[in-house]
Amino acid sequence: MRTLCLPLIALLLSLMPASLMAQTPADAAKEINRIKLSKDYLYAETTMRDEAEALSGAQAILEMTISDWMASQKKGSNADAFIIQAKQHFTPIKTKRGEYHRAFVYVKKNDIIPVGVGSGTMVIENRNSQAVADEVTDNANEGTEVSSVEVLKAAVTLTSQEKELAAIRLFSEVEGKVKALQDADLLESYGKYKTLPQAGRCYLLVYDRQGNIAANLRREADGTLLNLNTMQDDNIENYKGCGAIWLQLKAGNKE
Repeated sequence: MRTLCLPLIALLLSLMPASLMAQTPADAAKEINRIKLSKDYLYAETTMRDEAEALSGAQAILEMTISDWMASQKKGSNADAFIIQAKQHFTPIKTKRGEYHRAFVYVKKNDIIPVGVGSGTMVIENRNSQAVADEVTDNANEGTEVSSVEVLKAAVTLTSQEKELAAIRLFSEVEGKVKALQDADLLESYGKYKTLPQAGRCYLLVYDRQGNIAANLRREADGTLLNLNTMQDDNIENYKGCGAIWLQLKAGNKE
């Protein structure tokens, strides 16, 4: 049964303030500098060709920044709840750099307040903390022994699509690849890490808070991970503090 895919931006972009700050470029630059110099805020920024993509990327990176900050405050165990609350206070500032859109997203530290205390485990849309690594270990590798020795997969041959996935280096390139696969009728489904299918081969594009792709992985049917660039076994625990997008290609794609 074919899975209906939502646009990647709709998948990645969570609630943002209804209206962006109406400022001149000079005012926006002054406000950004003020926030950066203050110890009262956490912030993130990205510069991309597409405005919505820049906003989405900045928000995803800010979530990871909050998670890191919570760990430094020795409250990492409650990071998910803090991020849920903090996202309600995310404020974006838009500027331009030539033909590119710059998105700056910030939040006050005193607006990062835990919610749902005592209500059990909470889940955030972008799992960019230790919880990501824990879930992968519990689900993807459940019942298997993780070897500390990486085994070279010399006999593995990548398809043309796998080579293209392996060549992705920036978070900003993911949307274009997803659209290309959809247009070619090669994409079965995709999503954020928390919706990762528990069975079947799929691909993971792991990104850090700077918007770089930290790893291009293929998850095999047995739950093991192959790094498409090193051709060695890999482990999601090697990428703590990162987020991930998964993609599943249609069965029979051998290109």
